[in-house]
Amino acid sequence: MNATESVNVNGGFIQAYNNGAGNGGNLTVRATDAVNINDNGSLGLFGGGSGSTGNIQIETGTLRIQNSFSGGGVIALASGGGNVGSISIQARNAVEVTQKLVLDLISR
Repeated sequence: MNATESVNVNGGFIQAYNNGAGNGGNLTVRATDAVNINDNGSLGLFGGGSGSTGNIQIETGTLRIQNSFSGGGVIALASGGGNVGSISIQARNAVEVTQKLVLDLISR
């Protein structure tokens, strides 16, 4: 996903999900000014099968994650035996995380 100014995820989600033996795809978000994730919004990779998730890459000026109490934020999760990918954040100005998390997790 490429944006000339900003990407705003307000209470919604952008995700790549796989639930089988094949591997999931990558999720790349590029925004010149900012990526804002608010109100339980999320960018995520989820693997429920034996296949691995892809990787998350965020390239922006500022990454803001705010007010995402349950299930929101930037997440890579594998729970079915596959490996979890990486989370790469390249922010020229700042990364601001308020009341939420950036998570990379394998659950077996």
